[in-house]
Amino acid sequence: MKKTGFTLIECLTALSTLSMLAMVAHNIGLPMIQEHRVIAATNSVAGLIREARANAITDGNRLICDGERGCSSFKRTTLLIEGRDTNTNNALEKNEIRHYVKLPSDTWLEWKRFRGTHLIYTSRGATRFQNGHFLICNGDKGRKIIMNWIGRTRIEKARTDCRKT
Repeated sequence: MKKTGFTLIECLTALSTLSMLAMVAHNIGLPMIQEHRVIAATNSVAGLIREARANAITDGNRLICDGERGCSSFKRTTLLIEGRDTNTNNALEKNEIRHYVKLPSDTWLEWKRFRGTHLIYTSRGATRFQNGHFLICNGDKGRKIIMNWIGRTRIEKARTDCRKT
């Protein structure tokens, strides 16, 4: 009767080959995953900004705030909230929040060079001179959503800003 199967040496050789291939794939795949997470987050945040601006024109003032801290401060975050401040207290209560954006895993956002603790769109679609940018990073991959004072946006790659912060 002929025995079929693998010897211990053959199994160890196959396992070591597979582990080396897995290490190579991880080193190649991780930057690609980070880049795609940043692109997805950037598109979601840019969509939220455009929607807030459009809703402000049709329905009145809109706020975009740090979803983790509310509208009282804006620091590095993984969540944005948007809504209509119906009671005009410059904050968003739960019943005033219309949309939110949760960033993908290990991705964060920072609000740079804006005045105030939240972004305000007026009924004309402008931001009350709140120009600056949102920096969105995952690892050393990043993008910026740059906003002018009238509330229009453009997207650029972030060069080295994600490594510094």
